[in-house]
Amino acid sequence: MRRLGEVARRVDEGTIDLSDTLDLLQHVIEPKLPNIEIVGTYDVDLVAGVSLEQLIQDGSYANWDREIIQGDHFGDFPFPIEQSRVLPATFIRLDLRASNKRVIQSLRKKGLRPLSGRELLYYGKSHPFYTGSITQQVKLRCPVIALRSSWTGHYRSRKYLEFGISNHQRTLRLRAEPADGWPTNCLFAGFPAL
Repeated sequence: MRRLGEVARRVDEGTIDLSDTLDLLQHVIEPKLPNIEIVGTYDVDLVAGVSLEQLIQDGSYANWDREIIQGDHFGDFPFPIEQSRVLPATFIRLDLRASNKRVIQSLRKKGLRPLSGRELLYYGKSHPFYTGSITQQVKLRCPVIALRSSWTGHYRSRKYLEFGISNHQRTLRLRAEPADGWPTNCLFAGFPAL
């Protein structure tokens, strides 16, 4: 209540604009929800018995962060998988910066759950080169973030696997969620929620 009193006092003094202040408060009360664009859907072969190193090799990554294969970063996805199967991965883009929570909510709205780091590596193995229309190929040059698995990096930051393109070559790296949310050039992939 003291803070609202301070806002009222500053509006009376004319040091802040009432309209701008009310717009900001409205955004807190009812945040604008991002629009969800489906970029494409691609089958992913989840093949039993493939090692992490083999997934990276088969994905044709020119550059990748060695920290990815150190430790148990992909513990949320049974490995090696016991039963091979094919699942459709749907890639989405949001038109606003979004937190992990907002991205996961957006995936759920589409009946999806986020891919884990291992599952994103299986996508790279299944599609070592671009597929789809030219428009889809351009969109898939954006970084793809796997939100289902994460681990703690330096200074307790949560890191996620990022599949990207740099100088026309595939890359894998660990990336922390930006404090102001994931940028609009990021893609997120999901499998159908079971």
